[in-house]
Amino acid sequence: MGGISDINAELSKLMVMNDPQKHIAALSLIWGKCAQVQSLMGQIPVSHPEILELEKFTARVGEFCRACMVSVAGGKVLTDEQKSQLADIAKTSEVVLASLNQLQAAGGPDFTGFAVCDAECDGAARGDLS
Repeated sequence: MGGISDINAELSKLMVMNDPQKHIAALSLIWGKCAQVQSLMGQIPVSHPEILELEKFTARVGEFCRACMVSVAGGKVLTDEQKSQLADIAKTSEVVLASLNQLQAAGGPDFTGFAVCDAECDGAARGDLS
């Protein structure tokens, strides 16, 4: 579940950041993780409703984070509304993670491969978050 738990963890970190440069790095990282999860989900030859919902969720989260990242990179700060939406997304990601854990415990697909992340997800952005 690494990809989803990583997205959840980064969203939680983002909520306490005040530096726009760190916002850009975190949003970029989340966007990349969402793309990675979508790619991995496309490789699973099973179509559980939960998997289809996960693909939709990660697509929406990725696009929202990308839009926020572009805005902040353009010199704007995250608005209160964007912060509220990101907080809601973080809460939803906790529910999604719990659902995936239940699905796997019930004999569903093994999501352990999601823990692998390539350099474009973790690269320079990870260093900017420390």
